[in-house]
Amino acid sequence: MRSIGLIFSLSLFAAALLIIHYELKEYRLKDVLYHLDKIPAVSLCLAILLTILNYAVLTGYDALAFRYIHHPLQYGRIAIASFISYSISNNMGVLILSGAPVRYRLYSAWGLSAVDIAKVVVFCSLSLWMGFFALGGFIFLIEPLTIPSSLSSHFTSVRAIGVIFLMMPGAYLLTGILRKRPLKIGKWKFPVIPLKLSFFQLTLSSLDWALLGSVLYVLLPPHTGLSYPGFMGIFMLAQFFGMISNVPGGLGVFESVIIILLSPSIQPSALLGVLLAYRAIYYILPLIASVIFLGIFEIVQRRRAVAKTLRIFGRLITVLTPHVLTFGVFAGGVILLISGATPALESRLALLRGFVPEPVLEASHFLGSLAGA
Repeated sequence: MRSIGLIFSLSLFAAALLIIHYELKEYRLKDVLYHLDKIPAVSLCLAILLTILNYAVLTGYDALAFRYIHHPLQYGRIAIASFISYSISNNMGVLILSGAPVRYRLYSAWGLSAVDIAKVVVFCSLSLWMGFFALGGFIFLIEPLTIPSSLSSHFTSVRAIGVIFLMMPGAYLLTGILRKRPLKIGKWKFPVIPLKLSFFQLTLSSLDWALLGSVLYVLLPPHTGLSYPGFMGIFMLAQFFGMISNVPGGLGVFESVIIILLSPSIQPSALLGVLLAYRAIYYILPLIASVIFLGIFEIVQRRRAVAKTLRIFGRLITVLTPHVLTFGVFAGGVILLISGATPALESRLALLRGFVPEPVLEASHFLGSLAGA
């Protein structure tokens, strides 16, 4: 099964690359870079601001999860764990797999059991998907775009997909109303999420997806005539294809769907420039920050080992420094002696004579020999 999934992901990734190549075959790299450079600084700053706001909203998933498991933890720690987890999982794909190890590493260090961490991961994953289905279903109903045949979909319009999507959060809320007993998965029991908390989940997750789409929307060229709801329909469909592809971060798959659906109104090279900026702002920059935060966390967790290593290194420096300096002085003397005993290259002397008087050159040669001796 794992091999089949890998083949499926690689096939979709390859197909996405072919689509992008087909759409951009008339353009050169300089065209893409030109449009990338033409993105207004105001748009870039707004996209960064929306990204920060979006990751702040994402911390709400974990905060709600801790209310669900009734485990107190400082919000600062929750925010750090959430940010690191999502910035990594956004780039790696499959939230429940790539976000879980990071959460386990951080939350276990702060006293959570494996069962509680599993509940947090499941809660956050449910939040993400239920919000996606809720917002996506609503957008697909009010802005039913036509699905191109190149996407090989069984649907010609997203309206039917919207209905199916809305059934998911509907069933989710209905389960919270009707079921009172905990869900049992193996030895683990998961209490049914209260209805009030479920509404918070859907609201927060819908806001998350709306902000995520806004990051890309503000980067689009002005005067495209594309409304925000119309764009969000395209964006949510592209995200859906990217997520089910299981390609890390939906890379290539997401871009190909965006280019196919928006190329009639926006030049493909301009779109690719915008998508590069979007990837850099929303995916790469947070990933770099999360790696730094994770590194700091590991150093703090292992501060005793780090301090011991630094002490050993310090003792080695104290012992080795005199020997290194002695060898350096000896080597320098040998070089000066050899330099003084051998004739200088005439080409170099000719070059120096243009700037330095002859007596100064001779004196420096003699003094170099004395210093070496």
